[in-house]
Amino acid sequence: MKKKFMKHIIGKQGCNINRLREDSGAIINLEDIGEMCCVTLQGSKEAVNHAREAIEDLKNSSKIIECNDNIVERDLKINKSCYDYILETQGHNLNALRMKFNKVKIDLKDKGNNTYIIILSGLRDDINQCDNHFQNIIKECESPKLQSSTSTASLHSEISRSSSLQNLNAGSCLEHSDNLLNLRCQTHKAWICSDCCDEDHPRNYCKIITFEEELATRKTKEEQRLYEITNKVSNTLATLAKLGNEKEQERNTNLQTLKEMQTAIEKIKMDIGQVENEMSFINQVLSEGKQLQHKLDENKAKVSNATAISELSSITKMNTAYLTESKNWHEICKKDN
Repeated sequence: MKKKFMKHIIGKQGCNINRLREDSGAIINLEDIGEMCCVTLQGSKEAVNHAREAIEDLKNSSKIIECNDNIVERDLKINKSCYDYILETQGHNLNALRMKFNKVKIDLKDKGNNTYIIILSGLRDDINQCDNHFQNIIKECESPKLQSSTSTASLHSEISRSSSLQNLNAGSCLEHSDNLLNLRCQTHKAWICSDCCDEDHPRNYCKIITFEEELATRKTKEEQRLYEITNKVSNTLATLAKLGNEKEQERNTNLQTLKEMQTAIEKIKMDIGQVENEMSFINQVLSEGKQLQHKLDENKAKVSNATAISELSSITKMNTAYLTESKNWHEICKKDN
């Protein structure tokens, strides 16, 4: 959408955008992309649709103002001290101005080379009132008293009545310079002073609490958040420690199993070696037996063909010699007997 609709969506000190986020439950982000504004919606379908309809309503209401011929834009040149003053205390002074002149879009621009401008845009009458107010601020900032301040911190000291009170407030009120921002409007999510409360934040409409109450609330929330984070960290550490012990036990079991397997493998290797030796012996005996059988078969034929006792005696001696020479075979035969 066009950039000029942004101020209507954001609202006074962000009251519109904050209310939209709370009412719809959607995540709403606005991004300035030059002359246009990109609105990103995230969340459930119902939340996104709710937020989209509400934004369209705000956009349509802003178009009514846009069509008014009295819409003007005005630039005010300011010096460095005035620029720092408006932005001091983390923008509280600027937020206070935007809250007071909520019908006027107020932008601060740093043009470089110590050149600063305030850009006002809105209805002519509203611009005139806002312009007059800024002229008073500019005169005050250009006074010798404030010109002597060389930093935002020293300027803040000039505005605040007592530095010891700064720890009990959110800064000085731009609209009521004698007052401190020691109250919090929870309805508009803004820091205000007692006069702001009477004029713009009536207690019958807005929920007002003191700085101390807001600080205590934030402390409680932060303590609770830290407590929850600490518990999560402790639980995670306990889970990791338990998992580490389980993995250590698993590792030891696997190492023991590996050791037992290695012992078993060594025994199997020894058994295989023994079997191979036995197979070698058996093969050797088989070879000797085959040779013996071949010689005996030859002598058997000679016995059949023998014609003299002396010839048979010679064959018998040869057979006995064959058996004696085959030592392994001879040992096997002994075992069998």
